[in-house]
Amino acid sequence: MDVLNLSRVFGPTLVGHSSASPTPLAILEDVPRQCKVVARLLSLPPDFWTGFVGTEQENLVPVPASRGPFNSFFPFTAGAAKLRHGLDAALSLQEMEAR
Repeated sequence: MDVLNLSRVFGPTLVGHSSASPTPLAILEDVPRQCKVVARLLSLPPDFWTGFVGTEQENLVPVPASRGPFNSFFPFTAGAAKLRHGLDAALSLQEMEAR
């Protein structure tokens, strides 16, 4: 799921409203702002989040180097997938800011 869709789904839940019982008008005004906040947070580089989330160094499961039967469904290499995700995020943010 891309950044824009994730922000639409999780924005209202993660950010919330300014009051405990918002009016329908307040909800309508808050939702775009909530989505922007979550989209910006999701667009921060991974290095930013390493300060908050530790990486478990025990009980790591090795990833097989060979191409298994499921890899044919995911033709992108890790580098290409990261690049594609970054481009999707940048384009989604531009679309969201244009609205």
